[in-house]
Amino acid sequence: MRFLQGTSIDLARAVQFKSAIHDTLVSQRTEQVAEELYEVTKQLCSDHNLPEPSPAPRRKQRRMDDFVVEASTGSGSDLLNDSECLKQGLFFPCIDRMINELGHRFSTVAGELMDGIQACHPASKSFLGLHSLKKLATHYHIQLVPEEVLVAKSFLSRKDPDSIPDILSVFKLLDSMMYPSMRAILQVALTIPELHCKMHGPAHVPLWVLSGLLNLWPLVRSQLVFSTKPQHAVGLLGAPLTLDCVVYELGQQRALLVLWEKSDDGAKSALVPAASDPGGGAIQLLNGSLFFPLLRKSYLGNYVCSAAAGAHRINATVRVEMAGLGRVFYSPRNQTVREGEAVFLQCVSGESSPAAFISWLKDGELVKRGKQIQGQYGGGHQKKTSGTLHLPNVTRDDGGVYDCVTSNPLLNVTRCSVAATLTVLGAPTGLQITQGPTSITVAKGTEAVMRCIVKGYPVPMVQWFKDDCLLTNHTASLRWQDNGQLLTFRSHTL
Repeated sequence: MRFLQGTSIDLARAVQFKSAIHDTLVSQRTEQVAEELYEVTKQLCSDHNLPEPSPAPRRKQRRMDDFVVEASTGSGSDLLNDSECLKQGLFFPCIDRMINELGHRFSTVAGELMDGIQACHPASKSFLGLHSLKKLATHYHIQLVPEEVLVAKSFLSRKDPDSIPDILSVFKLLDSMMYPSMRAILQVALTIPELHCKMHGPAHVPLWVLSGLLNLWPLVRSQLVFSTKPQHAVGLLGAPLTLDCVVYELGQQRALLVLWEKSDDGAKSALVPAASDPGGGAIQLLNGSLFFPLLRKSYLGNYVCSAAAGAHRINATVRVEMAGLGRVFYSPRNQTVREGEAVFLQCVSGESSPAAFISWLKDGELVKRGKQIQGQYGGGHQKKTSGTLHLPNVTRDDGGVYDCVTSNPLLNVTRCSVAATLTVLGAPTGLQITQGPTSITVAKGTEAVMRCIVKGYPVPMVQWFKDDCLLTNHTASLRWQDNGQLLTFRSHTL
């Protein structure tokens, strides 16, 4: 309870504590536990010479002549024995009251908000979980853009985990122009915990709830949780790599010693000691992390981090992979559209560890217009990234050659897709002569030019006449360009 009343409360851990207490209360509400409690109570009475309560003496019924008794009340012995009285009159009601009070104090809405805040914390298993974030966004009337969440998740996955230890560091990394709705949610998550501590302190919690939870807390002493759960890792051969793992025992409020083992096809084996592989091997640090000074190909595979307290165990399996980036799996296709329409260019990277990042080029220049969306392609063990470039309301300036570029941030290498050509057709418009030909005087033997600038779509073709006779192109003395808008006289003898 000291933790729940702290001024720097971690709502992610508060959810774990509340769930552990609730689950324990539910598991203790059984006939067996009630019977055990009754036996312990009887033993306490015996040890301390306390008389056990006895049932009230049976009263003799009065005889009523000339009447037939069909039923009697108030004179029989108690239907429940002492064990049943303790169970039905005290134990079950107290347990039920505590469970209901937990549900009341941590209502569905409050639980959803805490779940949403937990999804904002980079150390949480549900970090940037769209379902959890939507609950928080809906409650505070924030229009969450799912594409922002996907792009933010991909962007943050390429950052060093040590550089984003909390919600504030995530908030600072996300640009306000690219992630407006995400920053709004993170701002709520940063604000709620402090308000919660100031407005809902221990004075609002009934004393019986505090004492009940404190008395029941030893029941959850065997609850083991990962305060730092190991994550799948991707490394470079010949470079160092660290796997983190911290197990916490809630009841004893302490970190446990963890054990690391290599698991190949389900068979566990001891780690390669550093002494047997100079410069390499695996070293378990004092904080429980597993450190590889030099990652070798033989070290790739699955690793299990486990811990135990009494009869209870907890473990997690993670995978160590080598960084890589395959060729582009799916390239964008050529498209022809009209002005004002929307365009979606799609691309899928090759297999990549870690996840590939996708960017777009137009005529060799980085695309800054439109919205770029990316996320995991397919499902299961797919390691491809899907990228989409959305260009709403295109203009003729958007026409050109587009390339999808996939990159692996760890390897610092890129792959380029097959280029796609986007052709934008203008909307049909009327013809308009913006500049007509004018009379000119030139010296004999020199070239002369005349212009007739016409606007319209489709692009108009200009024809020239001399004395009502149509002139033809590419004669010995005439030449026109730009669909006839520029007429050149090679000799003024005409």
